[in-house]
Amino acid sequence: MPSLVLNVGMDNNASFVHFPLNFYADALRTIIERLSKGGFVKVNDMGTITRGEAVNSAKAEKEASTFVVYLDLKVDNVNMDPDAFSQDGRDAIIEYWVFAPGTAKTATTGHSYARAYENKVGVLRPNSSGTFDNYLVNMAAKAAAERILDYFKTHPHTTTKLPSPFGS
Repeated sequence: MPSLVLNVGMDNNASFVHFPLNFYADALRTIIERLSKGGFVKVNDMGTITRGEAVNSAKAEKEASTFVVYLDLKVDNVNMDPDAFSQDGRDAIIEYWVFAPGTAKTATTGHSYARAYENKVGVLRPNSSGTFDNYLVNMAAKAAAERILDYFKTHPHTTTKLPSPFGS
């Protein structure tokens, strides 16, 4: 029986859509899949939500072990106008916030840059490959999910018992 529940949603309508919609869907799916591995976390897909909806959902939550994870996909401002549209996965930043139940206080927050995984493949590839762009976004999504899980492993909620990375 999972002792931690994460309700996960992503905002793909924040001000403007900055990337192709499949980037949002792939990132959300990848994060949910990674958070679900291991069986100690139950993950609920909230689909498309706004930050306000995520906060309201966390405030309304009565179960002490149920957190709300809000995700957003942003354009890397170093190279582009923040309101720009990009089809390049290297320009993606996945931002996440984890809101505590009842209070909606931020338990943890962070981000993951897709560009960080650009040279990890070791295979020559075209820069315009849609498959490679999805790969970059998915790697950033996995990294964000790992950071969320790491938070709960190092800061367990009083009713949340996660397996130790050291065995028992």
